Amino acid sequence: MTKHVLFVHDNRSVGGVGQVSRQLAQGLQGRGWSVDHLNLSNPGSAFEHLKRVDRMRGVIVATQNFSTSYVACALAAIARRPWVMCVHGPVTNVLEAARPGAVKRALLRYTYRRAPVVVCSSQASLDSLRAFCDIDPSRQRLHVIRNTAAPEFLAAGAPVPGSRRLGFVGRLSAEKQPHVLIETLAVLPPDYGLTVVGTGALAPALVEKGRAEIASGRLQFAGQQAITAASYRQWDVTLLCSAYEGYPLVLLESLASGVPVVSTPIPPAAEMLARHAPYMVARDASPQALAEAVQALFARDPQEVARDIAAVNAEHDPQGFIAAWDDVLTESIAR
Repeated sequence: MTKHVLFVHDNRSVGGVGQVSRQLAQGLQGRGWSVDHLNLSNPGSAFEHLKRVDRMRGVIVATQNFSTSYVACALAAIARRPWVMCVHGPVTNVLEAARPGAVKRALLRYTYRRAPVVVCSSQASLDSLRAFCDIDPSRQRLHVIRNTAAPEFLAAGAPVPGSRRLGFVGRLSAEKQPHVLIETLAVLPPDYGLTVVGTGALAPALVEKGRAEIASGRLQFAGQQAITAASYRQWDVTLLCSAYEGYPLVLLESLASGVPVVSTPIPPAAEMLARHAPYMVARDASPQALAEAVQALFARDPQEVARDIAAVNAEHDPQGFIAAWDDVLTESIAR
């Protein structure tokens, strides 16, 4: 019998969450799963999706741990089917920024405690979830399945280094701290440049902040664009200056493309890089520390850096990511 999974999506499931969800759905289809999608922007289709998941004895996956989890929890109760909650980011950090009221927090805790299976994108995300909510391991199965880059990033050949160009990919929003990019560039010598790919509410303020660097040609805003391995290979190092992340897809994609990274010392970056490339994590989140880490990276033997990148990539095999999810979902259906 064909195994069936229903993914519940939210229009906010963009960026890394959306990419990981698409990668997972495609990978499961490649392993013989029947895959269905319910987007909360079209709730009128919920009944048809519910009938299919019931008829095919499938499993429901909430692609993130907010609105889609509420819906997945309700659908699973109606259909009496298992459901899985995905937790990408650190719950405590996200809620600290959002400042929800007591009722919203109580609803979140209620929903999280009802999830029979919880899959976190990093140990850091699981630790944050546990800090927010008592998860009962006697009733709930907890898994850490770390994100990986899509296979096409790993199959694109070797980059061409040497330009002292830095790059950034992401939303220009508060949690990404993009102002640190401009301040880091100002600390670096004049032969370093920076390309910013992405857009967001902070874009006008960043352009104003970087006016002098834009005029000199050191700083370029490339806007929103489709991201491929070639995107990362426009520069020598990818920067991440976020205040918090789940398990940063930007770092994984850059490394898969052969391009080293420098990140602020957030827990998931250390989780990813500490074993093979700890020098890619800055000592603190200041522009000075990021600039020093960048310069130290350029001073390293490129062959050593390439070996370390290969070692990190080997621990984030895309097929292993899909296989781990296949096991979790198969077990959920069997119970």
